[in-house]
Parts: sequence; structure tokens; C-alpha cells
Amino acid sequence: MNMHHTTTSAVSIRQKVEYTGDMANPSGRGAIVDMSGFSAVVILEDGRTITHPIKLIRHISERQGCAHRILALDEFATAAEILELQAAKVALESVEKAEADAKATAYQSQVERLKAEHTDLVPASDRNAASKNIRKMLKAAFPAVRFSVKKHGYDSIGISWEDGPTADAVEGIAGRFQLGRFDGMTDSYEYSHSAFADLFGGVRYVSTNRAYSDHAVQTAIDMLVTADQAWVPSQPGRSLYLRPFMIATEASLGFYRPAGEYMFVVISSPAWTYFKVVP
Repeated sequence: MNMHHTTTSAVSIRQKVEYTGDMANPSGRGAIVDMSGFSAVVILEDGRTITHPIKLIRHISERQGCAHRILALDEFATAAEILELQAAKVALESVEKAEADAKATAYQSQVERLKAEHTDLVPASDRNAASKNIRKMLKAAFPAVRFSVKKHGYDSIGISWEDGPTADAVEGIAGRFQLGRFDGMTDSYEYSHSAFADLFGGVRYVSTNRAYSDHAVQTAIDMLVTADQAWVPSQPGRSLYLRPFMIATEASLGFYRPAGEYMFVVISSPAWTYFKVVP
């Protein structure tokens, strides 16, 4: 690594800097330890290494909130301080490697356990395998219910059924095949590494749609009327107002399609006389 005092543009090797950080990375201080081409290599005091375009580095006097990530200070690190930064970098890399090795070992152990537990599932990581395996698992869990499992668009699967188990119960099975979630704050998809999806298939989105038969709706109304029978008016012309309705509960943005998840609700209220009562 080139450690002589070299000046390029407005910054130099060994010049101390401040890193302003961002939503995912904390701020810190360090120094420029190398320059190559159009980039400067910065090591922070906690061992993190950042390669940053030289032309985007500004002097501390030009600070504008977090508009510039690397701000050059009017101080220069000594040779001893540079060695301390390099030692912190090596120590951090050692910790990160140990953590990565531990995760890899745990992941492999999980893979072997899942293989032994799910010998009936199709071993593949694509959407087709996910669709087939969802059908298998739902049939095993709810043998009396007929499920429709269909692939939608490029990377999603929709599951629909009538009456039967709750949406939470179905999502507890099908959700294992979802590769992550959409983050509305950053307008991006966040993947979560899953040994299960790697082994038996995965898609970005899994949606559920539980329909209700006329019998189920009538049963819900009967149960509500029974529970609230004390509120059923007995005077002539008065009645009990009933309203079955559904509310979309799917976490999504846009108006390009109907919701794939919703809640069925029945509400009731005593109603006053609207029309003249004829004896």
C-alpha cells in the first residue's frame, strides 16, 4: 500500500476524514490510506473500509447535512495511527469471517434437518417447485379443503380456497416459500435468506384469498343474531340492521388488481321505524 504523502485534487493520503453515515451505516472518523485511479480508500477507526470517488470528497467546511458522505479534515494521521487503522481493519475482517463461518455451519445443519423432515417435497429452488410443494403441504395439513395454487406474473403465487382454515393458518405454511418482503420506506424488495426456500422453491410474493360460501355467510349472521338477540327489536316496524362486508387487508400499493387478502365481517344494529306501520 502506498504510504507516502501524495496529493490528488483537494485530498491527500493520510488525510483524516469524517464519514457522515446513512440509514444503514453509522458515522465515524478515519483516514485516507490509499488512492487508486479516481477513488480513495478510507479506513475508519472501527475497521470499516470505504472506497469513495475522490471527486465527491468535500472539505469539512462544505458540510451540507448528509449531502457528502466523506468530509476531509485539516489533520493528517501519523504513521502509527495508520497502522492502528490497518490493525482495526484486520480485526474486523477476522470477526466478520468467524461470523460468516458460523452462519454457514448453521445453514448447512438446517439444510440437512429440512431434507430429513420433508422427504415428500420436490427438491428444487424455482417457482414451479414452490407451487408444487405448497399444494403438497396444504393438502397434508387440510385434507378436506380444496386449494387453488396458481402462478401469477413473473414471481408470485396466489392461493385461494373457500371456507376452511383461516388465512393465518394457510400463510403459516405458504409463507415459508416467500423470499422476503417489500419495504415501502425504501421502495425496494428485501430478501431474507432461507434454507427452506433454497431447498424447496421460493417466490417474491405469496398471496392468499379465502372466499366464503353462502352457507358460511348465513352461519355468521345466525351466530351474530343469537349473540345479540337481546338487541333485536320487538316493536312493530322496527328491525335489526345487518350488514355483511369485506375489508382488504393485503399489504400492497397500487390499483392494478383486486386485493388478494381480505377480512369478512358482519355488523348489526337495532333500526328505527323507517316506514309507517299499518295495523
